[in-house]
Amino acid sequence: TVESFTWREGWKVEEGMELPSPWYRHCSVAVDGTLFVIGGDTGTNRVMSFDVSLYHSSNETVQWVTEANTPVSSVRRNSCVQTTFEGQKGIMVTGGNTIANVLFFVLEARNWRSIASLTETRYYHTLNLINGVPYVAGGYASSNSRTPTIEVFDGISWAKSNNLKVGRRYHTGVSIPVGYLTCKML
Repeated sequence: TVESFTWREGWKVEEGMELPSPWYRHCSVAVDGTLFVIGGDTGTNRVMSFDVSLYHSSNETVQWVTEANTPVSSVRRNSCVQTTFEGQKGIMVTGGNTIANVLFFVLEARNWRSIASLTETRYYHTLNLINGVPYVAGGYASSNSRTPTIEVFDGISWAKSNNLKVGRRYHTGVSIPVGYLTCKML
C-alpha cells in the first residue's frame, strides 16, 4: 500500500495506488507529481528488483508503470534524492547492498548515468541535500558494521566529511533550514 499524510486528516491509505506486489528495501522520491520507486526487493521471496516504477498522479488513468531498469544489479537498501547534476534534473541513487556505486537518473532523457562512486561501500544509509549539496551518512559498511562516516559530493567526487558521533543504520535524516528549529535546554 501507499500511505499519505496531511495535518488535517492524518495518515490514510491511498486507494488505487496499490503496488503490483509487496515492495521493500527500496528508495522513493516524488518529482513533479510523479512518485518514483527505485530498486529494492519485491514479492514474498525477496526477489531483487532492478525496476524504476512510476505512479503519475496527473494521468487520467492512474497506474504503476515500469520504466528504465537500473544498470546495476544491487540497487537495494539504497537511498535516493531529487537533485541536479551537470545542469540536468534527475534522481541520485547512492549505495545499496554492499556497493559504493552512485547512479543518476536523468528525468528528461529517461536514462541512467554512473557518476563518481562513494569512498566506501554502504547500505541502509541516508542521502540528503544540505544547501543543494548531496551528503550520505551512516549505514552499514562493507564490514557489516555501522559506520559513522559522512561523505559529501562536490559535483566531481565524494569526500569524507565530519563523522557522526555514533555509527547509525536503518535511520533517516532531514535537512532543516538554519533557524527553523531551535532546541531549548531543560
